Amino acid sequence: MLQHSIQLHIIEYVMLVTYLLFVLGIGLVFRRTIAPLVLLGPKDVGGWDGLVAKLVKPPTDAGFAPGTLTESWSHTGSASANPMGVEWFGLAMGLGFVLSFG
Repeated sequence: MLQHSIQLHIIEYVMLVTYLLFVLGIGLVFRRTIAPLVLLGPKDVGGWDGLVAKLVKPPTDAGFAPGTLTESWSHTGSASANPMGVEWFGLAMGLGFVLSFG
């Protein structure tokens, strides 16, 4: 059991280091950093509150409830209640399919 726990911690550490290297721009493919996008993007829209404010208008204009783009799971009771047009089962299976590729 202890060996399994140590392996999990090593995997988590490697994933964290890989993510940080990618964000800080030490990726060999693009040779550019995406850190400015991660840091300046939310600043340009006004933080989380600004982003939520910008995401409320489009779905309400289309006839959906406010918050359908920021609260995905609460509006998946029926396919007609959200802009994606899927129920909770389709959303879960779609995410599982995509995440199964690593």
